[in-house]
Parts: sequence; structure tokens; C-alpha cells
Amino acid sequence: MLILTYHEVTARYGLSPADIRTWLEAGLLDPAEGPEVVQVPEPDELPPLVRLHHELGLSAEALDVVAALRRRLLAAYEALAREQARARQLEVFLGIERPA
Repeated sequence: MLILTYHEVTARYGLSPADIRTWLEAGLLDPAEGPEVVQVPEPDELPPLVRLHHELGLSAEALDVVAALRRRLLAAYEALAREQARARQLEVFLGIERPA
């Protein structure tokens, strides 16, 4: 979790205070204690969303959908990695050779 002032968000990501408020309403940023301070729940997620906002003009609502899809895709990758590891363990247990 990353805590930034509006000024820091503007300097780092080029979002205006109005954009920040819109992103807060959409749930892309979380409010923090103090005036004009926000929490960034997933700091790695913010730069690509900002890029989509600036380059494609996507709304905060569309970006929220993109962020949700990204999280689901990452969870699917993690599940796939776990299942592949389990399959490798089973192959080792059964003495199965993988083709080269």
C-alpha cells in the first residue's frame, strides 16, 4: 500500500485533482487520513491504468473493469503455476519422463 498526497499523484502520474476525486469515487484509489491524501492499494497497478487513461482516454469506470480483469488474470496465472507444479510432482512420483 502506498500513501500519496494529491500533489505527489499529480507529479508522478499526471492526474489532476478532479481525476483523483473521480478515481476515488470509482474505487481505483482509496481515501487516506488527512486532507488531499490517498492510498494506492496496488502500486504496481497504477502506472498502466494511468497510461490507459492518458493515451486512450478511458474513464475511471472503464479502468476499474480493466483493473478487475488484471487481478483475475494474475490469479489465474498463479493457479496455473500451482497446478503445473502439482503435475510435475505427480510425474516425479510416478516416474514419468517428459518428452524433450
